[in-house]
Amino acid sequence: MIRALAAIGTTALLVSTASAQQHHRTPPNQVHVGVAVVPFQIEGLVDAHISDWELYGLKSQDSTSEEARVSLPLDEGNTDELGLLPGVRLGWVYDLAGPLTAVAEAGVHIGGAMTVVTAQIGADMFLVDGKNFKIGIPIRVGGIYATMDFGDLEVIEGYTPPVILNGPDGEEQRFNNGDTLKAELSGPMVSAGLAAEAWLTPQLGLRAEAGFSMGFFGDMKIRSGDQDIPIESNAIVKPDGSSDSAGLAPEGGSVGLSGFAGIVYRL
Repeated sequence: MIRALAAIGTTALLVSTASAQQHHRTPPNQVHVGVAVVPFQIEGLVDAHISDWELYGLKSQDSTSEEARVSLPLDEGNTDELGLLPGVRLGWVYDLAGPLTAVAEAGVHIGGAMTVVTAQIGADMFLVDGKNFKIGIPIRVGGIYATMDFGDLEVIEGYTPPVILNGPDGEEQRFNNGDTLKAELSGPMVSAGLAAEAWLTPQLGLRAEAGFSMGFFGDMKIRSGDQDIPIESNAIVKPDGSSDSAGLAPEGGSVGLSGFAGIVYRL
């Protein structure tokens, strides 16, 4: 009987210890938030018009034409040189084995006519993994998205609304006065660097990063509502009343030094 009770007690102690160890090892969640800067440059944007000249002909050649035209002031989106866009960034962190953490981050940056959004996932590998101080290497992969908002669509005075186009799949697209209008660019992005954390309390710390980002725009389109017009479309023409292609050839992205400074909180 005594041996049985001892065995039961030993088993209970082992189970309790294992449970406590498992609870202790439960990976904690963290969040960090702060100010961030990313490199940004774009060129090759030129002012253009959206025109339905393929359906109605050119008003510049036939005054009775019901052509519609909308102005796209894209040139103001160009940057003279590579610069740093300020913004805010939010990250979620999940502790993995040892000094390795999984990270998901999103940032919003505004510069001139452009709003830039970054979204990345990756990991931090801490080379110094102390209780109150950490130094590690953050590696991220994801994408970059930039948008240029033109406000409400407005057909140029003297032309006949709405703009009517044949969509990529042959469907009819209609663009009316008052519809939203913007240009969108997107592409892949990777980054790496050096990160440091100083924990002020078991739950609250400071985080700083310096790194290098590489993001390239691979796609551009004009969007109104849920309708897209690729920049290669015959409807994107020069703003001179002709049917000549606007020749949009945007180049650039986010290539250069980046940084972050903020707080980190253990949930």
